[in-house]
Amino acid sequence: MALDMHYQHLTLSRAKQFAMQGNTVVAVLHDLNLTSLYADRVLLLNQGSLSHDGKPQKVLQHSVLRPIYRTDMQITIHPNYQIPMIFSEPQQGVTHA
Repeated sequence: MALDMHYQHLTLSRAKQFAMQGNTVVAVLHDLNLTSLYADRVLLLNQGSLSHDGKPQKVLQHSVLRPIYRTDMQITIHPNYQIPMIFSEPQQGVTHA
């Protein structure tokens, strides 16, 4: 979603409200943290095929994401919403500025 942070949340909160009224919303997101914040269900694709399907708490786990994204990451729980938040890490050998 090529929007600044305010409009990302505005757009997804409207989609979430629409879904809460009994409608179906399908969104394709590459931002796993926005996915975790707004999705009721996550379909994770790997090389064009369905890899995992379930609630964000089930799908957005290190054991699921690490083999697909092939990068190191830390996953912690959001302090207010009890959902996973993913922090990617630089490739080995890259120093932090």
